[in-house]
Amino acid sequence: MNALRKKPKLKKTVAISLVCVGVIGVVLPVLPGPILIGVGLYLLSVDSPHIQGKIHRYRTKHKMLDHALKHSYDRLHAKHSSTKEV
Repeated sequence: MNALRKKPKLKKTVAISLVCVGVIGVVLPVLPGPILIGVGLYLLSVDSPHIQGKIHRYRTKHKMLDHALKHSYDRLHAKHSSTKEV
């Protein structure tokens, strides 16, 4: 992942590729489509205010999804901080 930080074009290419493979994965049961789409959109949103705005509007419109994402984020960071203290 360190190479992605140094090369923005590579990062964008990887992100778009993940989204495309994720769309294919929605149809094919072998690939985890929604996960790949989510990771690809996250990578795109880090550098793109346009994508950040789209994700914000989608999360505002779909409150249950927003709640689930916040809950997952909190659980992940709670686990990470508890393992860091040990």
